[in-house]
Amino acid sequence: MRSRASQPSLASDRHSCRETMKMALNERLTKFKQQQERLQTALSSIAASQASTPKSKSAPCVPPINSQFTPENPPQQIKFSEDTQRLQLINSVRKSPVGAQIKLVIELLSKKEAFLN
Repeated sequence: MRSRASQPSLASDRHSCRETMKMALNERLTKFKQQQERLQTALSSIAASQASTPKSKSAPCVPPINSQFTPENPPQQIKFSEDTQRLQLINSVRKSPVGAQIKLVIELLSKKEAFLN
């Protein structure tokens, strides 16, 4: 049987454990809110930059005549076995949390922007 002297110790241990868990949850919540603010700022800046760039409404995009994919050089067929890595990436992104998806989209957009500039 437990002695009555150990009961206050158990109560204080439970209390300190709850406080520790509460502090850890508050830290996670703070980090999450900071991440959301950063992502929202990044999305806002992307939207602002896209709104500021004029979009041409001229003729649709037509590949140039000297394109590498002419009838003489059709694109090579991709075998399914060689494409599994890309499909696994797509599936993992699809199943990932929304925050991770947004982060990936932002990274892809910045890479594309860096490539175009």
